[in-house]
Order: sequence, then structure tokens, then C-alpha cells
Amino acid sequence: MTEDLADQRAATISVAKSIGIDYIDLNGASTRYLDAIGSANAATYNRVLGDFTHLNPSGSVVFGDMVSFLLTSTTRVGKGLSKYTRPNAEVVRAIEKGVYIFPSS
Repeated sequence: MTEDLADQRAATISVAKSIGIDYIDLNGASTRYLDAIGSANAATYNRVLGDFTHLNPSGSVVFGDMVSFLLTSTTRVGKGLSKYTRPNAEVVRAIEKGVYIFPSS
């Protein structure tokens, strides 16, 4: 996938680390996942053909679960957040394995 936000991602991570706060690397995780499943499968998450920014309902499920997983597994407050957000285990497994999934919304 085209990495349009590499500079912004690097700057955000740098600032977070410099002030000692948690962050989630959604850009990195989503890029790795989309690269793994390929552009044709990635495009099935688009709300409108050719729009690689806005998600359809199934794309919202995939990336919503990705955010939930990142929050609960990569931040110090993750344990406390787990009572408010629980990623779907099947979706998380697919993301971690780089396997395409198209969940019903």
C-alpha cells in the first residue's frame, strides 16, 4: 500500500515517546495488514470505489477491532480498557495472520 502518512506517523511516535505517553500505531498495523491481504482485498473495505479513506460497514468492523486490540494489548491502560472494548477474536486472528476477512457488520 502507499504509505502516505510515514512522516506524520514518525513524528507522532517520536513525540509520544519523548513525553512518555502511550500510543497505538494504527498506521503501521493497518499498512501491514493491507499489504498482507493485497490491494484487491483491501479495496473491498472501501465505502466507495476508489476511496481508500472511508470504510464500508465491514471495513469499520475490521479496523474498529484493530483499534480495540491495539488499545487493549499495546498500552499500559489496556487492561482497564478491556471492560469497555473487546475486539472480536476471529477478526484479530485474521489481522495477526495477515489473512483476509470480510465480517458482517
